[in-house]
Amino acid sequence: MKIITLVAFTILTVSMSFGQTLSSPTELVVMQQPTQEVVIDEADLDNLDNAFDLLDANASMELVVSMVLSDTLNVATIHVKVGTTSGGNDFGEYAFSYDGGGDATHSYFREDLSLVLGMGAHTLTDQVFCEIYTEDASGNTSPVVSYSN
Repeated sequence: MKIITLVAFTILTVSMSFGQTLSSPTELVVMQQPTQEVVIDEADLDNLDNAFDLLDANASMELVVSMVLSDTLNVATIHVKVGTTSGGNDFGEYAFSYDGGGDATHSYFREDLSLVLGMGAHTLTDQVFCEIYTEDASGNTSPVVSYSN
């Protein structure tokens, strides 16, 4: 009787771990925010099409990644890669602990299912690509979600 119980428990445990799926992040947005206050003359506001035109090409910008997780059950880590080319990581690649947060370079804010992740300061760029996926404690991962502006 003990052998049968042990086998049934092992099969149940294995099938449960393979049956778990992680949902991919949704509503993914990557923003560039100036690291220093930018003052815009009121006369310029009337004719302004793109606020980034007022910034110096070497302006320091904070890259911020915003997303919504439809289900946070089993999420242990959020992997983020940001670059200037598809699949690139020249702006950074970082694994955020879902319960832990960021570090000195990476900020982390979570409220309900929404997350805002700071990827540090970088030079202003016209093109940003981002890839994100989640991972559970067993190493299972969600499908990768990509973003480009």
